[in-house]
Amino acid sequence: TDCFLKLFSKATTMLYWADWGWVNPKSRQRYHHTAKWLQDHEYPTRGHVLIWPSWRWLPKATKGLENDPDALRRMAREHITEVVEAMKEYDLVEYDVMNEPRVNHDLMDILGDEVMLEWWRTAEAADGRQVLYINEYSLLTGAGHTESEQDHYEKTSRYLLDNGAPLGGIGMQGHMSEGLTPPPRVYEIIDRFAAFGLPIQITEFDIEIDDEEAQADYLRDFFTIVFSHPATDSLIQWGFWEGMHWKPRAAMFRKDWTLKPNGQAYLDLVLGEWWTDEKGMTDKDGRFVIRGFCGDYSITIGDDAVSNTCTLSKDGASVRVERL
Repeated sequence: TDCFLKLFSKATTMLYWADWGWVNPKSRQRYHHTAKWLQDHEYPTRGHVLIWPSWRWLPKATKGLENDPDALRRMAREHITEVVEAMKEYDLVEYDVMNEPRVNHDLMDILGDEVMLEWWRTAEAADGRQVLYINEYSLLTGAGHTESEQDHYEKTSRYLLDNGAPLGGIGMQGHMSEGLTPPPRVYEIIDRFAAFGLPIQITEFDIEIDDEEAQADYLRDFFTIVFSHPATDSLIQWGFWEGMHWKPRAAMFRKDWTLKPNGQAYLDLVLGEWWTDEKGMTDKDGRFVIRGFCGDYSITIGDDAVSNTCTLSKDGASVRVERL
């Protein structure tokens, strides 16, 4: 817990619609507990995912309705409403409405592409406060030779926007393995989707390779190139501890919590190079001006430790701290 709180400023809670997920009372309770814990610790939280539209990932009951499209459509719509309304109390900031439509399209094959529009509108109607994302894989991987995958994702995203779906963000998974994509190519792919004018998130990042030094070097370079693009909003690790990682080689901490080289690279960037920690004296007018990275700041003055907090955005910020 302490490690998580120190290293991360945003999180994802799982909301899989599956017999082993939302349908299972124990799993649903775990989803609630995760969302509540993150809320209690004031973490911006995204929900993943409302619809993963393949029989492989959906409850078995959906497959039983493949010959009753009206009932299938209604079941999906009612599920989205149920989840979003159930999660209202936790103030989630984002949802992945749909996951991996390029290869997971069983529902669209039966109900038509227009059902995707219905999913976004249903999610918005159930709450309306969240940014509603689409999420896809195989865009940034494979050394960047993913033109067909990019074409499909661009077409799907454009279809949603052109038909009035409240699509609010573009999610790109980043499950990297052998054949790492050169950082300039990563930038090019992000830049292609930046044309939509929507925030872009790297929603699921890890690097599964054996060479730990190369793993660390690539984390540093990937994070740097993503951070440098003005359209990117977040970069979310898909696990960090070997003891609870779907790809243990990708973890930043070993089972005994010793730090791996990629973990050190993460710390050097996030808590080092990108962490603004300034000290100084005010001028004759009592002002102290700094240039810092966006984020939350704690400001302390004087021996009496009078303090205040503020959030620095791209537009800048000013804060007044006074002794009473």
